[in-house]
Amino acid sequence: MTDTQMAPAREEQWAEFLNRMVHDLREPLRSMNAYSELLSETAKGRLGSDGDQALREISAGAARMRTLLDALAAYSQALNESPTALSSSSLQSALRIVAANLDAQIQAC
Repeated sequence: MTDTQMAPAREEQWAEFLNRMVHDLREPLRSMNAYSELLSETAKGRLGSDGDQALREISAGAARMRTLLDALAAYSQALNESPTALSSSSLQSALRIVAANLDAQIQAC
């Protein structure tokens, strides 16, 4: 079997891996978000400005992670529907979007 013939099987395996990864990462993200919301509600005004800022950063980070997981799930679905439909230009576009979303974190390093 040639590399060209094996490509669809690899893409299928990659899509399956992405599906499982997204599923497995969503649960800890939900827990992290739920506990930070609970802490925010129960300790409102008692954490001080640093504590409040930390909770805002946790929420913002969780939202960014949720967006990235949604994008990975969409990519996986696109692979399942039409592996050849994804072009290098669409991947480059996705990379630009991810880089723009992470720019603030990159600049902070």
